[in-house]
Amino acid sequence: CPCLPRAMSTLRPATKVFAGNNCCIHFIAHDYYGKRIATCSSDKNIRVFDKGDDDQWVLTSQWAAHKSTIWQVDWAHPEYGQILASCSDDRTVKIWSEQGHGTPGHHDFKMKFQAVATITDFTKGVTCIAFAPRHLGLQLASACNDGKVRVH
Repeated sequence: CPCLPRAMSTLRPATKVFAGNNCCIHFIAHDYYGKRIATCSSDKNIRVFDKGDDDQWVLTSQWAAHKSTIWQVDWAHPEYGQILASCSDDRTVKIWSEQGHGTPGHHDFKMKFQAVATITDFTKGVTCIAFAPRHLGLQLASACNDGKVRVH
């Protein structure tokens, strides 16, 4: 593509983000607006970083998400809420929704990601996931080490 070298020349200097782990990070996904990133790794955790007003990335959420290596995360279109999907060698795909916990306006109120669905119809590790474009609705495709692609 002739436009690629021009586009690459406009990239800003890298901003380093402390990922908070020493394991191999397998995937990183930006949200629709580019204000959040999610990472997944061999340590079985998902981490979410929010971009602050000072353009620095801040770790805002981290949780043990699977029983084995997590290969990929993906954000759904924001019209469905703050929804993440993850896939793992533990033969599952999980759907996570960010929800408030505690009393709104009170010091104990926090936003946390909570598992809202677990898909378990896999015989081997799940290596790839992707949400469909918004006009198709909230659909998720997955690829598994059994050689099958599934649309959920």
